[in-house]
Amino acid sequence: MQGVKIILGILLLVESIIDIKSKKVWLWMPFLAGIVGLGYRILKGYTNIPEVGAILAVFLLLFFISKITKESLGMGDVWVIGSLLLAIGLVEGIKSIFIGFLLTGIYGGILMVIKKCGGKTRIPFIPFLLAGFIGGGCI
Repeated sequence: MQGVKIILGILLLVESIIDIKSKKVWLWMPFLAGIVGLGYRILKGYTNIPEVGAILAVFLLLFFISKITKESLGMGDVWVIGSLLLAIGLVEGIKSIFIGFLLTGIYGGILMVIKKCGGKTRIPFIPFLLAGFIGGGCI
């Protein structure tokens, strides 16, 4: 699994750079990450139906949040989160997402305090998700 996590880390790093520079996500990368991770999990017998159902529920919840908030949480971010959950599993994925959201909130709060941005400013999320992936013990 360590090799798969390194590949996921590299893909998240590339996506982070793209997200910072263009505020966009290349959707083929989360697709590739999800296929690689899920394929590995299936081959090793790490996947169970209730976990996949829970991952789908989290993905759908984030999908609807993205739609309701007019993509305050970008749809590309939702796809990256979904692929990460499929690849590393629900528990590790939720830890990574939580750390990513926490770091994003702290960063946004600091920017607002020093008056570098307002409440509507778009902050790239994938770099913080990468930090959560690393901080969550995935690499």
